[in-house]
Amino acid sequence: MDDNDSLQRIPMARLDRLLHFDRRESLQQYAGKRVRCAMVFLEVAGRQVLSIRNADYFLLPFDDKGRIEKKEWRKIHGRKNTPQIGESLEIEVSDGKEE
Repeated sequence: MDDNDSLQRIPMARLDRLLHFDRRESLQQYAGKRVRCAMVFLEVAGRQVLSIRNADYFLLPFDDKGRIEKKEWRKIHGRKNTPQIGESLEIEVSDGKEE
């Protein structure tokens, strides 16, 4: 969740670059934070949602430059565990402190 308790969306192409540790890609607004993510795959017809097909959840650890921190990512998710990229991603922002 953002500071005002709202969900934010980021383009899937941008998420893909972040998850492949592209040094040219960053999200400065999340620098130094651990971001809780939900990736939801929907079955749609036209613009009508028919069902939720799958929902995946994971953490994105950002470094002080707003890039995915590779070492922390691998510590949390394992070396080969990279989420598959879908149509949209909603993210919730945390200050990194456990509740």
